[in-house]
Amino acid sequence: SKTKKASYRYTDSSNFLESQISQYLHNFKYFHATATYKIYLEKIRNTVLSIENTRRKIGFYNSILSAAREPIVLFIFCAIIYIQVNILGGVLGSILISFLFFYRALTNLTLMQSSWNGYISLSGSINNMKLFSNELKSNQKLKLKSHEKFKGFHRNIKISNLSFNYDDR
Repeated sequence: SKTKKASYRYTDSSNFLESQISQYLHNFKYFHATATYKIYLEKIRNTVLSIENTRRKIGFYNSILSAAREPIVLFIFCAIIYIQVNILGGVLGSILISFLFFYRALTNLTLMQSSWNGYISLSGSINNMKLFSNELKSNQKLKLKSHEKFKGFHRNIKISNLSFNYDDR
């Protein structure tokens, strides 16, 4: 969906912004010494504008979804009235009871739809965390089990040209 794609773009842009800020802080002295800090700050500003644009799109999609709820609910209520009166020959009491049940069902349905769209808008972050977790698992170092003891090295360790000083002695 469009919201999901926008969420992925938002997450990617946010990660890129974090790396840009980290690089800027890490290379702060260099940027100021070479007078290139304004160029790099402009790159950061463009990334922030991209993030704002993506968030605006996600908000737009959410507003379309919210705006479409009322007309859909009204259409369904009109359809219920038509079916009750013209097809089933219903009376006012049965129409009101039907309205009550359908109103509760539609309220929960639109709430579920809203929650789903909220989840989709965060799916980029969730996907990013899954990828990061898998990367951590795949690069995990082997751990010795608690009952295993270190049995020594399989090869020699050679140290050459080593000097050690303590308190200038």
